[in-house]
Amino acid sequence: MGEHIQFLSKTVFIFVAMLFVIVSACNGQLLSETFDYAAGNLVPNGGWTEGPTSNPPEVVNGNLDFGSDAGTGRRVRLDAYGDYPYKALSSTVSSGSVYAKFLVNVTGYRSGYFFHFETTTGVEYGRVRLRPAAAGGDFRFALNVRSTANAHVQYPSRDYSYGTTYLIVLKYTFGAGADDDTASLFIFESGVDAFPATEPSATVTSLTTGAEGETDAADIGRIGIRNYDLLMDLYIDEIEVRTSWEAGLPVDLLSFSVH
Repeated sequence: MGEHIQFLSKTVFIFVAMLFVIVSACNGQLLSETFDYAAGNLVPNGGWTEGPTSNPPEVVNGNLDFGSDAGTGRRVRLDAYGDYPYKALSSTVSSGSVYAKFLVNVTGYRSGYFFHFETTTGVEYGRVRLRPAAAGGDFRFALNVRSTANAHVQYPSRDYSYGTTYLIVLKYTFGAGADDDTASLFIFESGVDAFPATEPSATVTSLTTGAEGETDAADIGRIGIRNYDLLMDLYIDEIEVRTSWEAGLPVDLLSFSVH
């Protein structure tokens, strides 16, 4: 009897695992990262590859939560001048749109970028940045599709606060013509906003690649994070990349276990 129950338990576990893989594939999931590694250097855990410099970001204890959704694993801290490692997606995207969803909590400001998409050859697109506050807050999120020129950086009209967790969605869209790709940023505040089931209007959209004097991305095949500066101090957690706007699987299914 006990062996029969154990067999059934294993069968159910395998079924749920297969269902998770199938549903993830149907939802276009290309990457899921919870930083469930030992505290210390992020590289080379989980397929993260070191960039051109040393001093990679650190995996640290604790999680970022969004509303009632508790994080798992650990989180990564960006608080120094140093490396910008990358992680490859499970497949490359070269048409339509690709979305990267992640949690971020900023505790120190320095103007610069900290998250982006990359081509398979390492060219960066969709740079998520921090910019100075202008309305009594602590900082602003900002975005540009490729160029680093200040005149090309787009940002929301509101400021954001230290110590608050935000859910950010970075979207890169391949246009139909030449040099007409765009990046968009969607920003949701924990305890204030709910993550919508369908795609809303973007918080901010970049200029086109052509308007920035840049060319379109050949493809999107990686995500990257950057240790930008000693004064920029922030945490990132729960990264997920998809080809469609999805809230993801229910937490109960993701954490399903059989005893």
